[in-house]
Amino acid sequence: MKKLVLVALLLSAMIHTSMATPKNPYKSGTQLSVTVNASSGNQKKAFIKVDNLVEGKKSFLKIKDKKGRLLHAETIHKSSFFARAYDFSQVASGEYTVEVKTKEGTTSQKFTIQEEKKSVYFKPVIRTEPGMIRVVFKNPMESALTLKLYNRYGHVIYQTDVSSQEVFARGLDVSRINNTQYKLSIRNSKLAYSKSISIR
Repeated sequence: MKKLVLVALLLSAMIHTSMATPKNPYKSGTQLSVTVNASSGNQKKAFIKVDNLVEGKKSFLKIKDKKGRLLHAETIHKSSFFARAYDFSQVASGEYTVEVKTKEGTTSQKFTIQEEKKSVYFKPVIRTEPGMIRVVFKNPMESALTLKLYNRYGHVIYQTDVSSQEVFARGLDVSRINNTQYKLSIRNSKLAYSKSISIR
């Protein structure tokens, strides 16, 4: 089981805050505030703040996944206030629970960690000339792209894989094919690009 990593995080970087109510509000005045920040690439972080703890008494904090498995546990030593950032970049996106246990009762709150969805700009440079289709692009994805060229009947006449970050710059020779209409497809599980091409 991968453990969470403690990280330093500025309060101004947080983007979403929610409050929790104790399981037994008549016994515990503890309040949880969980702020989730997933705005910087793959850095999935949660800032956990605990207020109204009893001064001089130990409290216990636990972070669990959706199935109730313990990911992290620590003791809050005799403080009425606690705040710390946790790095979730090594665990899967999803729902988690933070619990704070005191002598007065247990407070818990669920929160969601998710990766930022990044938009990818992708537009190959395509040039045509008699008997040739020239294609230039760089694969911006983290996995390979598959390039296919189809004739007017939907048959694949050229296919190749382009690795992540690889620059593809090639002329596709169609001079021996009795065809004027083509379709170029470049795709993987996260990206799909297609273009109809005419050669006169």
